[in-house]
Amino acid sequence: SQLIQDFDPLNPVASVPRMISIRSLIKELPASSIKDSKIKLVEDLIKRSAGLYTMFSTGAKYASPSDSVSVSLELVNRSSAEIKVYELEGIGLNYQMEKEILLSDNNRYDQTFAIKIPEATPYSNPYWLDKPYSTGMYTVEDQLHRGKAENSLRLGLSISLRINGEALEMNVPLLHKSNDRIKGEVIQPFYVLPGLSISFDEDVYLFNKKGITKALEVKIRALRDFEKGKVELELPEKWTAEWIDTPEFESLTAGEVLSKRVKVASSGDFGLFDLTAKVIFGQQQVIQESITEIQYDHIPNQVMVSDASVKVVYEDIKVTDRVVGYIEGAGDAIPEALKSMGYQVEIIDLANASVEDLASYPVIVAGIRAYNVNQSLQDQYSKLNDYMSAGGTYVVQYNTTYSLPDRDFFPFNLSLSRDRVTDENAEMRILVKDNPVMTYPNRISKGDFNNWVQERGLYFPNSWGTEYISLFSTNDEGESPKEGSLLVANYGKGKFVYTGLSFFRELPAGVPGAYKLFSNIVSY
Repeated sequence: SQLIQDFDPLNPVASVPRMISIRSLIKELPASSIKDSKIKLVEDLIKRSAGLYTMFSTGAKYASPSDSVSVSLELVNRSSAEIKVYELEGIGLNYQMEKEILLSDNNRYDQTFAIKIPEATPYSNPYWLDKPYSTGMYTVEDQLHRGKAENSLRLGLSISLRINGEALEMNVPLLHKSNDRIKGEVIQPFYVLPGLSISFDEDVYLFNKKGITKALEVKIRALRDFEKGKVELELPEKWTAEWIDTPEFESLTAGEVLSKRVKVASSGDFGLFDLTAKVIFGQQQVIQESITEIQYDHIPNQVMVSDASVKVVYEDIKVTDRVVGYIEGAGDAIPEALKSMGYQVEIIDLANASVEDLASYPVIVAGIRAYNVNQSLQDQYSKLNDYMSAGGTYVVQYNTTYSLPDRDFFPFNLSLSRDRVTDENAEMRILVKDNPVMTYPNRISKGDFNNWVQERGLYFPNSWGTEYISLFSTNDEGESPKEGSLLVANYGKGKFVYTGLSFFRELPAGVPGAYKLFSNIVSY
């Protein structure tokens, strides 16, 4: 209380002696996690009030194990406190200070030197993604990491110092520092990554017959310079590949993106497989990782390192010769999935499309939350009623009740709710087995709901007019049956379909049964 009363924001260093006394009193308390936490908090107050500035940085955004990088260590005492650094030791790095550093008031200590990233340094992947994982379930071997928002410090410095004679310890991470013409000095995490990133031109490849050949594109993005290398694929059993472009290359320059095309032919048993790519240099060095970078202004840059693999769906999925018109919603990968099945997809600008224009499409699909975010759909939804009256099939994916204008968007009474089924393994009970959506061009069975991911669906309608037919009943354990996941109705000469099933998750995940059911829906 006395410390708070006497604290002077213009002269915080004057409070350091009392903070040191408080730290000593806390140390006398019995051992507990609260005690440890409070000591760290008080020590942080001491360092801040003493005006201690530390920066351990490099101009490199990332490096690979065994690389050398130039780093800078900057220490500043911005107060009258007496600060001495008596030990500096690398964390994950081979570095030790040669002699004691006395930090005098507003005199900067600056040192630049080269340091090698040890060969055994792990990639900077979030710890919960290091091991294979299933949806929502992750393998964490070190149980002390569980619940941490970020990795423990892997590269940095451990600093031992004395402030007014009191010994303190602190860890300083190695960071990436750069200057931006608009933002000024920019500080971001420094990452240890593979020397290149391997990816494919699509997230999922669909093969619906034996012996089908598809051209795949393998993309290689170099983070540093390389000499001779070769791209190789690991295929499912009995599958074959024939390179369109030669898989070898003479060199790669940092920042260069190289594309290699290959024809892959399906064979063997149906199933969902992983197709993996790797790059081989010489006799020993193999890189088979893909790097995903996430960059937003409001968070530090993030990276994920995963296997360079892609989902391959090999299933007897029948399609019809239909052109699909697509009205964009909040964003999903459904158009790409339809194209992979063999459907021709065209994006519709409803604001500028006449009913006659719409009539050229045998089926039109609205993206997820389309009525929530697409203003032209909100204003001109009546065009779709005319389209259905004339014989078209209109498919609407889920919308939310939040921000949905109070209008009768749908041809018959349909009340949306927050009903959902979050268990991806919840039983799907088929209510009408002979409906065309269940039989054409694929016969749907309960087995088509195996291996779904994350959920069955969301924002189901909870009441609807007698014009609709409900095709499924499902529910989470302990909850009442939900029958609004897929509804169909006749309207004039056409059809209307409303579905809350999470196709936007299942198709990018390569779930074969979801492809079969969605093919049936657009063929209705």
